[in-house]
Amino acid sequence: MEGDGSVPDMVIPAQKYINAQATNNWYVSVGSNRYFKVNNPRIHPYLGSSLGFQMARIETTEPYTGETTTDPDSGEEVPVQLYGSGSRAGQMFGIKAAGVAGIEYSLAPGLVLGFQFQPLAYRYDVIQLCPKGFDKYNASHHNIKIFDMPVLKLGIRF
Repeated sequence: MEGDGSVPDMVIPAQKYINAQATNNWYVSVGSNRYFKVNNPRIHPYLGSSLGFQMARIETTEPYTGETTTDPDSGEEVPVQLYGSGSRAGQMFGIKAAGVAGIEYSLAPGLVLGFQFQPLAYRYDVIQLCPKGFDKYNASHHNIKIFDMPVLKLGIRF
């Protein structure tokens, strides 16, 4: 029972919200494109696929809420944060699979302007928080997007 204070030696804290900050965030992606030949030699349409993996370390702190409790030793009102686990650590990781579509236009020999997007993308994410003295909190979700990650590209081909 969350927020139960009926047993003095074993208080179960109620977690209303968790303030988190992601650090060491990185993403890697690999993919392949198939270019199609058209009548205009300056236009290069393509279709492809992409696989990605993302990972981050999550650090959380208990925010100051203004709530107070009575210190059993001194009898004074003190902030609740003095008795809670002050920090938590965890991780987040996600995998992504997506289709890719795009077109490139040669502005000049070696200079390319392009547009790319993902017409359909699937992503699965897991967040794990590890508070001191408790089991891990796990949260996961599936995400399907259409017309995701539009990118305007300017490149040099050599």
